[in-house]
Amino acid sequence: MVACASLTPVSSKELMTLRESKRGWAHGGTARAHAGRSTQRRKGGKRKMQVGVPTHPPKTSMEFSRDWRRRCRTAVERWQYLELIGPAGVARLFQFDMEATLLGEIVEVLFAKFCSAEVSECAGGDFPVELDGDEPLLIAGWLDALSRSGRFGLNASLLSAAEGDHARRLVEKVEAAEDSASCADLVQEFRGAIKT
Repeated sequence: MVACASLTPVSSKELMTLRESKRGWAHGGTARAHAGRSTQRRKGGKRKMQVGVPTHPPKTSMEFSRDWRRRCRTAVERWQYLELIGPAGVARLFQFDMEATLLGEIVEVLFAKFCSAEVSECAGGDFPVELDGDEPLLIAGWLDALSRSGRFGLNASLLSAAEGDHARRLVEKVEAAEDSASCADLVQEFRGAIKT
C-alpha cells in the first residue's frame, strides 16, 4: 500500500478542501457522473418489462421463478411455460431445491390441465380440451420430475390441504389408467410423499 502512495507533500489548499464537509451525492465528480445517468434515464424512460409467456427456456431456477411469477399469470400461461421447459428441464433446474409454494403452484396447474372435469375449482383454468391417450404417461412424467426436485419430501409435506388433495387426485388418475403398470414406477416416490 505504501509503495503505491504518492509521497509528495500536501499543499495547504488541498488540506482546506479535505476539511470541507461533503454531504450526499453533491460532491466532486460523483455528482456529475450520477447527473448524467439520471438524465439518460429520464430521456429513455423506464425499461419496458416483457409481458406474455417467455419464448426461451430459463437457464436457472431463479430465472424460472421470476418468469413464473411475473410473466405467467394464468394457469394456461403457466402450462405453456411448463411445456416450453418440459419435465426433464424442470428436474434439472430444481435438482437442488424447489420452494414449497412453487411446487404447489405447479401441482395446481397440472391439476387444472389434466383434470378438466374439475377445472371450475381452479382459477384461470380455461384449457382447451385436447388431451389424448398419452395423458396418464404425461402426468406421470411431470410427477416424477417434481419428485426428483431437491427437498421434495419436505416441500410435499408443506402443501396446503387443497394442493395435497389435487396431487392425490393426479396420482389416482395415473393409477386408474389402463396401462397404469408402466406409469406406476414413475409416480411411486411422488405417491409416497403425498400420502402423508
